[in-house]
Amino acid sequence: MGFGDSLLNKLLPLIDSVGIFWFVVIVSFAVSLLTVVIYKFATNQMMMKSLREELKKMQAEIKKHSGNPQKMMQLNKEMMSKNMKLMSHSMKPTIITMIPLLILFVWLNTTLTYAPLTEDVQFIVTVNFDDYVGNAELLVPKGMTIVDDAMKEIQSKVDWRLSGKPGEYLLEWKVGDKSYTKDVVIANGQKYAEKTKNINDGVVKSIDINYKKNVVLPFWPYWGWLGTYILFSLVFSIFLRKLLKVY
Repeated sequence: MGFGDSLLNKLLPLIDSVGIFWFVVIVSFAVSLLTVVIYKFATNQMMMKSLREELKKMQAEIKKHSGNPQKMMQLNKEMMSKNMKLMSHSMKPTIITMIPLLILFVWLNTTLTYAPLTEDVQFIVTVNFDDYVGNAELLVPKGMTIVDDAMKEIQSKVDWRLSGKPGEYLLEWKVGDKSYTKDVVIANGQKYAEKTKNINDGVVKSIDINYKKNVVLPFWPYWGWLGTYILFSLVFSIFLRKLLKVY
């Protein structure tokens, strides 16, 4: 997915210019339009329309014969057969769009889930230790400031509070004769380093950056990018299917 990521990263300036909410709305519309158009031209629309109309009639027939179990069983069997036919003809557009959409969703999840670290705003990096006795010292490059103590006694979980100027940094911890590093990005736009680095070497389990989650729709229960995307893509898909007469 390296090529896909590098291609999609060209969208980062758009996120910074319009904001996450409008970016998710734009992506929802673009994906909905693309999938509806592919569905329209990759399926036999006359046949799909006919099948859906037949299924609608059968549903009305089932209601009419609700007191006749034998007739209902026969109609249900016919409906199942037609539904299977409908599904099989819907597979082609699904297969066409599956891999591109998977690449897009992985990128969106990686890019939009967390709020980035910003200039001179404090953040916490947590090192999770195994059973180990001693001290750990954090070393930071120029541009990064340790707000509390650089040297700390090791416990199961140790936090360091930091702040810094925009840039890409490599933090380093000295634990006994071992050294551990974690990249950190402080940005003016929607960019951040990976949240967790797993180590599990018997001394250090992992190093975590404590990001805040992005809230795209500030309503209960505070939706992130995925809930917002699903909401708008459903609305756009229904509208576009009606507009383009897709069955």
